Amino acid sequence: MNIKIEDSADVAIPKTEEELSNVPFDFEKAKLALQAYIEKIGEEKIKPELHFALTSCEVLSSKDFVLQLKVKHSLNYEALYKDRISITQFLKEKLKYETLKLEIIKEDYQQEAMIYSPNDKYREMIKQNPNLELLKNFFDADLQH
Repeated sequence: MNIKIEDSADVAIPKTEEELSNVPFDFEKAKLALQAYIEKIGEEKIKPELHFALTSCEVLSSKDFVLQLKVKHSLNYEALYKDRISITQFLKEKLKYETLKLEIIKEDYQQEAMIYSPNDKYREMIKQNPNLELLKNFFDADLQH
């Protein structure tokens, strides 16, 4: 009985970090893969909060193999953070980027102050149209502000 041992050069060897670093990162391809994930969960209709968070986030690339998702609201941040592993796994499988990382960034969001009182409304109107103050003075109007 003859046993033939194949040369080890024919056997697939896992890629090293150096070989992986030579593969170029294609940001546009990564965005398309993310869009495919968004469509997939949209069709499944089982995670509407995640679907909304992904459709409302800004996709950025900071460096190779890092995809950043920038969100404005804490609820969107929580939805993405909760499912970050499944998102990353989908992207890694789709793109064949073993070292892909996902970063979720919560943007500081300042809500504009709402105008409630007549005084606030009048001051806001004066900011937008300073001639309103001249008109008030010309007619000697006593506006309750």
